Amino acid sequence: MTLSSSPLPFHSAPLAAALESLNIRIKRENALPVVAATARKSELAQRELPSHIRVIDRPLTERRVAVRSARYFQQTRLRIAKYPKSQMDEIAVPILLCVVNGPARIYAGDYILECRPGDIVLVPASVPKGALSHAIDNSPDSSCDVLYIYPGRLLGNGLECWIAHAQGISGTSSAQLGAALFNNQFLAALFAQLCHEIQESAQSEVSIQLLQSLFLFLLHEIHRGNALLPDIKRLNQPVEHHHNPIKYGLKYIEAHLSDHLTIEKLARETALSATNFTRLFRQETGQSFHQYVTALRLELAKKLLENSDLKVHEIADRIGLSSSRLNRLFHARYHCTPGEYRKRK
Repeated sequence: MTLSSSPLPFHSAPLAAALESLNIRIKRENALPVVAATARKSELAQRELPSHIRVIDRPLTERRVAVRSARYFQQTRLRIAKYPKSQMDEIAVPILLCVVNGPARIYAGDYILECRPGDIVLVPASVPKGALSHAIDNSPDSSCDVLYIYPGRLLGNGLECWIAHAQGISGTSSAQLGAALFNNQFLAALFAQLCHEIQESAQSEVSIQLLQSLFLFLLHEIHRGNALLPDIKRLNQPVEHHHNPIKYGLKYIEAHLSDHLTIEKLARETALSATNFTRLFRQETGQSFHQYVTALRLELAKKLLENSDLKVHEIADRIGLSSSRLNRLFHARYHCTPGEYRKRK
């Protein structure tokens, strides 16, 4: 698969790197260690596990607390029950956990799975799981990164992904670590079939092939610009000091001039509200968003008219405008049609 070289949004670049790393492991080893978690360790003992994965007892003795409020249900992203003291949740959808860097501890049911990079753990719906994965020990130097893939609130209409980072026992996630929403029904169907196959036979060839297909298609969607920031992570996220959201936005505009560009889309790509994006964009460029994009499109149209044999309608497609809109802009700016401009030059 040939992927675009366009710059990636800061929130999806770490996801792309994680997916590429996992895909390389599959190609190199022709497999990945995959585990289907169970609610009880006694059930897990009946399944064949990769020899390097260590299973540690962690009794879950406290009472299960059901989450009944519809509003709470939405805010907690499909959490249906919790174990407050143990910091465990039951989720209404399956979650795929992929250890990117590690080693990592994954809490499920009444046990802990100690995993290494490349390990994949499927936590089926309603199986208790830890709120975040943790590094293998409590030392500050011990860290891990785990990629979460699950249906989120899209259910059958797409997937959400995010990367959790743990330093010792302290875990966190943010847009900067990697977070994306994919509104794609094919991805949802592919994920559902993968989960079914893993529960049937985690190490089967079908499971591995479906897993690789999932990683490749997620990468494909990222490079097509279809990795959106989830609502919960979208607005005014604190960003790393070296990240300038408007400068990133300018690069994004240049790489996607043929697309339908709006303030709302660029605000989402830069993790700002539309209001803040508009204000910061004018501060950075001295122009409104629409003035800047129009000027950039006209400059590219002029270069293509002067230096290529493309027809006017083809140039209009290249810069994301209709032929009639391009004609109107040329008349307003240069007092001629694009064809007349080409003859002059």
